[in-house]
Amino acid sequence: MDFELDEWLEYAERVAGAFAKSFYGIDKDDIYQELAVGLITKEEVLRKNARTPAYVKRALQNVAHNYCMGERATHYFYSDQYDYTPDTVKVLVEKVLCGEPGKMSIPSDASPESQVEEGMILNAEISRALDELPESYRAILEAKYVIGEDLSTNERKTFSRAINRLVSNLNTRKKAETKEHEGPGSRKALTNAAALYNTKAVAA
Repeated sequence: MDFELDEWLEYAERVAGAFAKSFYGIDKDDIYQELAVGLITKEEVLRKNARTPAYVKRALQNVAHNYCMGERATHYFYSDQYDYTPDTVKVLVEKVLCGEPGKMSIPSDASPESQVEEGMILNAEISRALDELPESYRAILEAKYVIGEDLSTNERKTFSRAINRLVSNLNTRKKAETKEHEGPGSRKALTNAAALYNTKAVAA
């Protein structure tokens, strides 16, 4: 396959548009930028390896999906109208264990000072939840995300139990803290960026 960058950038724009519609509140241009950077930086690799169109399409869709899930996962943390889900927790855990808390997205209308503070809070919240897990659960998460091991059938079951335990603990703590701090006039209106629907993107 002849890899034509301009043609794939056009396709990336269509993918970005499709995912922006499915993930309400995430800007199409932000998704497109993520895809375009990946295409441009890996252009030579894609040319040399002569990847099939189906492979490149699937790769772009996966990148878009992971980006949107990462954006939505962080916003779950800041709105008591949503609960953590296994998918969002997996994204957050991977970022913390791989040492990438700085890549966690913060609402775009936040001040520079609060962006730093909220990123640290989210990182600390997930780290605390990880520290409270049984050692066997923590070990399987590190094997999956840090070492990159292929898990056996039994290990995948343990991995699922670890994620479900995290989901339960995080939601329990979140509800308790929300109830503790909530009072007359304490609710804040959600920004458009924070009010994300719990939807799944449809592949373009």
